[in-house]
Amino acid sequence: MTSHGIILILAALALFAIHIFRPLGLRREQTYIAISGAVAGFTVVVVVTSLVVWNFDLVRGTEIDADLARFAADPADTRREILIIGSSHTYDAIDDQRLEAALARAGFPYAVRALTAGGFYAFEHDVILDEYLRETDRVPIAVMLEVATEYKIAIDPNKENKAAGIRYIDVSRAKLGINHVLSADWPLGVKVSSIWTYARHAVIRTLNTGLAGQAVVRGRVLPENGFAGIDRPHPAFSPEYAESVSQGDVFAIAKITKIPDATIKWRTQQSIKLPRAGVPHAIFFTPPILNINRRAFQKAVCQRTPDINCIDSTGDDLMKELTYEHWHDDGHVLRSGAWIYTDWLANQLIQRLGQAVR
Repeated sequence: MTSHGIILILAALALFAIHIFRPLGLRREQTYIAISGAVAGFTVVVVVTSLVVWNFDLVRGTEIDADLARFAADPADTRREILIIGSSHTYDAIDDQRLEAALARAGFPYAVRALTAGGFYAFEHDVILDEYLRETDRVPIAVMLEVATEYKIAIDPNKENKAAGIRYIDVSRAKLGINHVLSADWPLGVKVSSIWTYARHAVIRTLNTGLAGQAVVRGRVLPENGFAGIDRPHPAFSPEYAESVSQGDVFAIAKITKIPDATIKWRTQQSIKLPRAGVPHAIFFTPPILNINRRAFQKAVCQRTPDINCIDSTGDDLMKELTYEHWHDDGHVLRSGAWIYTDWLANQLIQRLGQAVR
């Protein structure tokens, strides 16, 4: 998918160059014909692709579709649900079945459904949540939204290939993403790369170009587990590296961490929007991160967003339990660490759900 945006841009530049620097014997009208033919051909491809997508109910077959397939596996399950929206940090850190069992023992017999995908971004999570609420007849008792770290709020130009999950970009979120990138305290090169990624992303997703390589009939997507359960650390992860990236006072760093105003405003809007949609609890949470600066970013978002209901794991109490042998790398925990975090999260969540179901 990465090459399609480059091909489109190079093709446009080539046509422009032909028009401007055309040979002396080539009339201007002939270059107009060549450009018009290229545009017409591209339009035909987009229209045909879109018609095929709509008629055969094709999707890109991402982890999100695998999650939805898992949800549909037991239509007789009519329990109220707790819907968890997150990226790979959540996928690796929350054992959904363990969390569900802990809540049931405490008198909250809810279905815990994890809607997660590695490499997805916070704005994509928002689109996914809207799509889920719109296309299902379920109204969760609670929606838990992962608080992303650094570039993960908008888009990470270093992982632009992972942006394949989003099915479309609506105008409001596209504008929100650009505003966030421009107001973020990032180097100019990162900002330019991010905006370029957004533009390319919008063209590819909106026009469905490049879908053929990933197309899957929605009803044939196979379900996957809601929890990764990693058992081995990354080969490059070492005690020395873990020590170097985790040193510092997370509270002090959080105080000076710059959070774009667009992020704070958007998170506040999320916390208001969900109750208006009938969801009783809009809960934000920070999955465990070892990297002290990324952890401080999460804490700063929770601290500075007015009235946000945030389950913040970035403090010292939980992090002291997650020692080196519980980490896969500096941003993802192993199964043993996930169990520690899941048990801790269950206790925090029970406090926020109110009285047990009778």
